[in-house]
Amino acid sequence: MAKYLTNKETQAVLENVIMGAEKILVLVSPYIALTRTLFSRIKATAEKGVRVKIIYRIDKVRKEELDRLKAIKNIELKFTDDLHAKCYFNEKEMIITSLNLLDTSEKNWEMGIQVNRMYDKEIFDKAMRDVQTIFVDSASLPHYVMRAKAKNIKPKYGNGYCIRCADNIRFNVDKPLCHDCFESWDEWGNKKHTENFCHFSGEESDGETCFEKPILSEYYKKARAVYGF
Repeated sequence: MAKYLTNKETQAVLENVIMGAEKILVLVSPYIALTRTLFSRIKATAEKGVRVKIIYRIDKVRKEELDRLKAIKNIELKFTDDLHAKCYFNEKEMIITSLNLLDTSEKNWEMGIQVNRMYDKEIFDKAMRDVQTIFVDSASLPHYVMRAKAKNIKPKYGNGYCIRCADNIRFNVDKPLCHDCFESWDEWGNKKHTENFCHFSGEESDGETCFEKPILSEYYKKARAVYGF
């Protein structure tokens, strides 16, 4: 059953949610300035193969904080301008709270509600769907500054580019995502969910590409001529 949490209880349960994640960990917080302990917990969770997704406000998180988070494997960062909700969950447990992911939050008066997917399924599923909506509506920062010129990168594995992260992959219009991004898409996306890059050129697509349409229209004829699909 749903359980009320005081400030200290919220922080303790948050740590358990992070450490207890086995498949996915989602952290929604406008402000992020992690304590060393929480950062280490998130990193350890990601390194054991858990997909970590973080949604934040672009104007509320320092570049240094984003840089150290981006260095973590299996993490996806997305931002929105009008985020005020705070919600943290794995595949089994969720906290809906006033607590931001700030190192100073332990000094504030905070409160939260803990819900369990098995015993509070309706609440858990409704909140998760709302977070999915926020996630899809949010934007991704370009991969370091970086892959915007991905078309100039010499391919390692093939002649195509992942439409989400611009990594070099084998060109295949039916499989335009790299393995890691496909795992993310399979859980959260759909075939019309807008992506970041062109599968053929590697250029930033400004939301024009998606799984169903992975190639920018200006390159479609050329791609067909080259690959004969």
